[in-house]
Amino acid sequence: MTRIGITAAIALALAALSVVAPSVSARQMAGLNAHLMWSNVSAAEQDSQLAQIAATGADIARVDVGWSSLEQNAKGRYERWYLDRLDTLVEKAGQHGVQLLLTVTDSPCWASSAPDSVKQGCDGAWWDREVQRYPPVDARDYADALAFLVRRYGDRVAGWEIWNEPNLQYFFNSDQPAADYARIVRAAYPAAKAADPSATVIAGSLAESPPAFVEELFQHGIGGHFDAFSIHPYSGDASPLDPGDDDWVKNSFARGVPAVRDVLLKHGEDKPIWLTEFGWSTSTIRDVATWMNGVDEQTQALYTEQALAKVGDWPYVAVAIVYELQDESGDRGDRNSNFGLLRHDGTRKPAFDAFKRGALALSATAATDTTGTTDTTDPADPSRTLESVDTRQPRRLRVWKERQARRVYARGVAEPDTMVRVRAYRYLRGRQRFSRRASYATRARVGASGRFVRRLNRRVSHGRWRVRAAYTQAV
Repeated sequence: MTRIGITAAIALALAALSVVAPSVSARQMAGLNAHLMWSNVSAAEQDSQLAQIAATGADIARVDVGWSSLEQNAKGRYERWYLDRLDTLVEKAGQHGVQLLLTVTDSPCWASSAPDSVKQGCDGAWWDREVQRYPPVDARDYADALAFLVRRYGDRVAGWEIWNEPNLQYFFNSDQPAADYARIVRAAYPAAKAADPSATVIAGSLAESPPAFVEELFQHGIGGHFDAFSIHPYSGDASPLDPGDDDWVKNSFARGVPAVRDVLLKHGEDKPIWLTEFGWSTSTIRDVATWMNGVDEQTQALYTEQALAKVGDWPYVAVAIVYELQDESGDRGDRNSNFGLLRHDGTRKPAFDAFKRGALALSATAATDTTGTTDTTDPADPSRTLESVDTRQPRRLRVWKERQARRVYARGVAEPDTMVRVRAYRYLRGRQRFSRRASYATRARVGASGRFVRRLNRRVSHGRWRVRAAYTQAV
């Protein structure tokens, strides 16, 4: 699935087999983490959670994909049951208009560098011994698996993230984590790009915002091996606007992100930064180390909205993904299980609506930074406006195509509870211009979230098109 970010009047090229996406830095997106590939998540639950993600106005969902499950028993033997789950995820995400960032992590036992005393011949439930947390012996094994997935899903996945938090021993059990992680990135990046040159490959995925560890990665040759760099700028129980102590910049949301950016620029990498995790736990833990403390639900809501507003000040941050959609258990005393915008029973915390507001505001900010304006006139007769069009226009229109299913969708940001008309104009090759009359038009109702999604007619699935949107009733 490919998404193309455009303002409502900018031309869109929809090739029958491929579409070239613009730089990820052209716009900013808000998203949510969700563990949709975990074994206890059914296909119906996948669908339900994707619907909830879409309801928040999130553009993108980050989902962890286990290499240890995908290729569990032998190199090149991809588990059919796991691929079926992944196929369903990709299909359902497209139907809900949610992009996917897939984070490929965890070594299968046969590839793991875990000591023999831990691997124990890969007998029994080796994952309970955390064999998967060790980096692979041969980074090319990881690279081959990633390339397989990139070839399989192509532009139906918006981004591919290499591992999760390699600077934490819990997720990356290595005596030399920077060197071992850089070794994986150097192998995985060219493999993924060979599989699909248009793939967006994200390196980093670092816990917090650690400039020193980023510097180490460059010393081990990570430069030139990523399209975007990701960090997890958690700030414990502190506000995202709190500058924090000079000795702990990595724990400050406000200062840590720019500090990482400075390291990238120092090494000539003017690449987008993706914040692929951040958030605040609503656990009942208090009065211990700040990184362990929870906050109350109202504070979580305030900080979430403040963080998304702050991201709008950083044009180099392309994606901001909050951790996470739903609490992982009903144990209020467990820090890691209480980051959700939804409680474990599915009811909404105040942060759910706060995220909606923040995501909508971020989208509006991003649209303001792009060029182009929405048409308010009929291309066939510029003197006639389109059916009582309001002077205020939808702030953003995106169109994407599911390659295999040949379905085209339009998604936009507009005033809540309005009606938008979407028109498509075919490119006339003989005249080397777009038609002045719309070949296809449809209407979409904008929900309370300020977002709309509309599947376009099958006739729009081939050739080049210009897609425009305008209000069809006063707001």
